[in-house]
Amino acid sequence: SEPCRVGPIDRLWADRTVGAVFVHGPKSVWIERAGVVGPATETFRDRAHLLELVGRLARPTADGVVAFRRRDGSEGTVVFPPAAPDGPVVVLRRGEPGLATVDRLVAAGVVDRSIADLLRMATRARLDIAVIGPEGSGKTALLAALLRDAASSRRVLSLARHRDFRWPLPGKVELVASEAKFAALAAAALQFQPDLVVVDSVRAEDRPAVEKLLGRPGRGTVVALARGLPEPPVDLVVRLGRAGDGLFRAVSVEDAAGAQLFAYRDGGFRRGTAVPTFAEALRRAGFGDALRTVLG
Repeated sequence: SEPCRVGPIDRLWADRTVGAVFVHGPKSVWIERAGVVGPATETFRDRAHLLELVGRLARPTADGVVAFRRRDGSEGTVVFPPAAPDGPVVVLRRGEPGLATVDRLVAAGVVDRSIADLLRMATRARLDIAVIGPEGSGKTALLAALLRDAASSRRVLSLARHRDFRWPLPGKVELVASEAKFAALAAAALQFQPDLVVVDSVRAEDRPAVEKLLGRPGRGTVVALARGLPEPPVDLVVRLGRAGDGLFRAVSVEDAAGAQLFAYRDGGFRRGTAVPTFAEALRRAGFGDALRTVLG
């Protein structure tokens, strides 16, 4: 990140619990985590180091104030000298997970185009998908991107303990398990007979209700879990984790038999050799040619 990106900011940004970074000067960097702002351990070597790296985020303008947007959806502002005499000064805020799109996740390197195309086919063919990863690894963003991608022409339903899936669409139903019991909402979700169900914020006690969703006729469920595979087995598993560069990515994509279809290693996404167990289901859904292209 030092020769190519923004050094200390990248290292802080790799921690998904960090919601914002504030650079007051080369030796004064602060972060916001869970609504609390405090000093960070990362700093810049000196003012020249800060100017060099911040120059990769934005170029100075006449008034010295520049707004910028990063590929992962995060946004920020830089104020350059002389407007900020001790600067430049920077604020960077993480994008809302619910604003994620498939294209943004590809641009940010969370998935590559082949994995994104495979997930798109899987949701349209009503396969069951599990997204597994630790807290802050980007599960909600991936679910939001798949839901947004599918919602234009289909009836979809989201079930979560948050409102990151709150955008309105004619064919979309949003259920929020804040006061209501998760299991009760999961049972209600079955009655809507949606083409696709997206389930986030699953806790251990929610697993029986989620298993009923996975076993529903017609299927088409995407569920995010912190750990462990669900029962019954799902068609496709996406594992999110911290890659060698410190950033969270789709480190592995597997089929129901556990065969690795894609993996992130040696600085890039690599294709496995297995023919997925769900290949015939995609062919029946009309994605035979597209699957051959994705699998190479």
